[in-house]
Amino acid sequence: MCYRFEYDIRSFSTDRDGTNDSDAIDSNWRTWSYDAYRFFAIFLAGQVSVTNKLLIKDLFSQESVGRASSVLKQVAAQTFLIEAVGALLIFVCYPDQSETNLKNKIFYSLFHSVSSFCNAGFSTFPQGFGTDWMLNQREFLSIVMVLIVLGGLGFPTVNHLIHWMLKIGDHPKRMELGAKLILTVSAGLIVFGTVSYYVLEMNHTLSGLGVADGIFHSLFYSISTRTAGFNTLEVSKMGMPMVFVSLFLMWVGASPNGTGGGIKTTTLAVAILHLFNHIRGKEEVEVFGRKISSGSTSRASAGILVSLFLIFCGIFFLTCTENSAFLDLCYEVVSAFGTAGLSRGITSSLTLAGKILICMMMFCGRVGMLTILIALVPKEKNPDLNFRKNRS
Repeated sequence: MCYRFEYDIRSFSTDRDGTNDSDAIDSNWRTWSYDAYRFFAIFLAGQVSVTNKLLIKDLFSQESVGRASSVLKQVAAQTFLIEAVGALLIFVCYPDQSETNLKNKIFYSLFHSVSSFCNAGFSTFPQGFGTDWMLNQREFLSIVMVLIVLGGLGFPTVNHLIHWMLKIGDHPKRMELGAKLILTVSAGLIVFGTVSYYVLEMNHTLSGLGVADGIFHSLFYSISTRTAGFNTLEVSKMGMPMVFVSLFLMWVGASPNGTGGGIKTTTLAVAILHLFNHIRGKEEVEVFGRKISSGSTSRASAGILVSLFLIFCGIFFLTCTENSAFLDLCYEVVSAFGTAGLSRGITSSLTLAGKILICMMMFCGRVGMLTILIALVPKEKNPDLNFRKNRS
């Protein structure tokens, strides 16, 4: 999970050479933690029921639990490869302003690669990415954006995309519905966020930048807002319209099996498709010429309902414990739910109760409150009543 840190990460414990400890850089823990959370939630029920098998299938995009070990190994290998390549590219174009020595430069490159791919939002720079000299580091920020997108797409999508594009292994004849839907929605959200930020912030945070720089940093903010939490421009200086757009982007979050939180891109897509099909009088939901199961539409609707209720409760309790502006509290809660890591500057001033609540929001947004409820709520095995369908 990621969130805005209230301390400078450089102030963490250091070794004799002055190099920062890498407690936060354990990429395997960061990558597998989400899988472990959901596995624990699944088996809390005490048995692998039909519902739990569906959860496992949803987690790994596999039909059986037997391949879990194999898939986890693939996740580890893919994660290591992407982060290693990312670290190498960051090392080549590292924005060095203080002539960092080679050892620290290697560590900082690896740190930013892991932080970007895992959508953690941590930086070893004293003020993060929000400095004037960082605005001109396009190569560095471009690599960070690519890593954020790859981490947000999730292992199954990236793995399928690699096999589909390079025609290796068991090459599918056409792209899977899930992968195609994730890529389409993700691209649409990136474009929507970029255009919105550029148009709405032209006279605010982008006022001192040229057209090319404005579009570039709008793209960076659009990608980072949904999951990562890096920001090159001051969030607290944004206009109200863009703040509301940001709330929507953070609420949606990453894709299934990705390294971010939120309701997920596919949940939003399925819910919208279900709404339009219902308006048109169609019972079955179709996309790209293929049908979406009724179970998927039900889970999407339930996920949205649970997320809105959770966010409402979080905002309500923060208004009881904090004295900050209402919009800032809303931003804080939604950012925590989407594990976006962004704040309008009130994180460090939150009370202990407020910080605990924010931690709970991050956990629920990352693991999935619906997953927790499905695992913990007892299932009715033999319903006594059979209800007739209501045709109204």
